Amino acid sequence: MRRKPFKNEDRYVWEGWWECYLCGQNTWNALHHIISTSDQIYIPGDHNGSILNSAPLCNYPCHIGNESTLAKLIPDFLNRTKQYIENSDYELKPLDTAFLQTYPQHYLDNET
Repeated sequence: MRRKPFKNEDRYVWEGWWECYLCGQNTWNALHHIISTSDQIYIPGDHNGSILNSAPLCNYPCHIGNESTLAKLIPDFLNRTKQYIENSDYELKPLDTAFLQTYPQHYLDNET
């Protein structure tokens, strides 16, 4: 199944972020999907291309080959990303709202 890429026009939101979500080091080098096509909670649709579904991670060793650990951290990553984006100058788009409405049970506030 093909992943929905993040739009280049939205990636700017991460320009000021320096640390990998998993290891915390200043080495993240890729923007990865938090909810991936291989996750049990994945619901197909364009909403998965939302910037709210993105997390800065090191490809190695944090992302590649570490899927079981990352799956356990999905709620934490979703909430961290949402909080970060809410505090940025990014304006939510219909795609982002659709993402929040698709996965509301994974957010702490459950008011999305």
